[in-house]
Amino acid sequence: MKSFLSGLWLGTKALFTKPLQYITDPVGTTTAMYKADLEAEGASIAEIDQAVKAFEDSGGPVTGVLKGYGSATKALGNAAKSVGKALDFLGNNFTVVLVVVLLIVAGWYFLMIRKAAA
Repeated sequence: MKSFLSGLWLGTKALFTKPLQYITDPVGTTTAMYKADLEAEGASIAEIDQAVKAFEDSGGPVTGVLKGYGSATKALGNAAKSVGKALDFLGNNFTVVLVVVLLIVAGWYFLMIRKAAA
């Protein structure tokens, strides 16, 4: 029961300390906060790794579901960044993109006119 309450406290602390990170990746945020707490207590790297592994293993199926949720939200964030980069490219190179599109449309109409004349 003590470990359950400490895990609940850690999750609540992570939620209120880093709410946006917690919403997008609850397991990763809570694990990072747990590592930071262990480092503050002066634990060695080996002790931290062992404690984090035990912490993640104790979550059972809930941890797996939340890890999947974190992966899905990261994928959505990456997709949004990709769309943003494409829009940024179009905005920075609008004139070139517009000229290329106009050339393609003009070429298509030119071919249609030649085909109709033949």
